[in-house]
Amino acid sequence: MQNALSSNPPLPEQTPDGTNALQSVAPQPAGAPQAPPPAPSHAQTVAALRHFHAIQQELDVILKNPDLGKSSVKSQIIDGTTKLVAQRILTAADAVSQLSNVPENPQAQRKWVQTMMVQTYQANEAVLAHRQSAVANGTAPAEPLGAVDYHPDDHHAHMGALMSHYSAKG
Repeated sequence: MQNALSSNPPLPEQTPDGTNALQSVAPQPAGAPQAPPPAPSHAQTVAALRHFHAIQQELDVILKNPDLGKSSVKSQIIDGTTKLVAQRILTAADAVSQLSNVPENPQAQRKWVQTMMVQTYQANEAVLAHRQSAVANGTAPAEPLGAVDYHPDDHHAHMGALMSHYSAKG
């Protein structure tokens, strides 16, 4: 399930062999060992951390609202999503699509916001752990000399490339 306020990589899912969702992007024959997707680049990791942090900040504001679960906070969710679009964390199209998932019932909204926060933290940890593991074992993607690192103007491109690592499962 995607985070309703972002296009997050899927959450880690344990498999019987002890691996997780950071697995193959290409379909594999049944029973064949699955290769993990490539680790995110430094710029993709920075983009992901910035992305998740911005979403967590907006969700935290909503979670601190004493009316959450008692009355509708949809307008506050819309305002937070609008801020994320203004910060170029989300595209307007993604925001509209994701806002269509916000429930009308106040109790369902509370559960929805809590779920989004948990998913955002889990996605953040999964990407960071994947990058750290790749750096530690020497399989991190080579960064070309003189390559431009993360830049906010390229946020969507970095996130798109990151999503391509995790979006297709075998």
